[in-house]
Amino acid sequence: MTRNGVLASREAGALFRRCRQALGLSTAGMARALLVSDGRTIRRWEAGDRAVPGPAWVAMGFLLRQAGEDALSEEVAMRYREISY
Repeated sequence: MTRNGVLASREAGALFRRCRQALGLSTAGMARALLVSDGRTIRRWEAGDRAVPGPAWVAMGFLLRQAGEDALSEEVAMRYREISY
């Protein structure tokens, strides 16, 4: 992964962490909500060790809208548009 790619992953991970915390979920709780294996996967995404997959961003946006976190949901939508093109 390129240096810019690592930075982008870390920034994405930090945004993902902010979103999870805004929802009041632990890493294990977020893993259950997204139907991923366990909290370790979420921690890897948040640390920037692994890229957050597109479907996780879409689900995160939905969860944020449901929770009334509209501004954060918009930030996620912008992030997803960046990675999907």
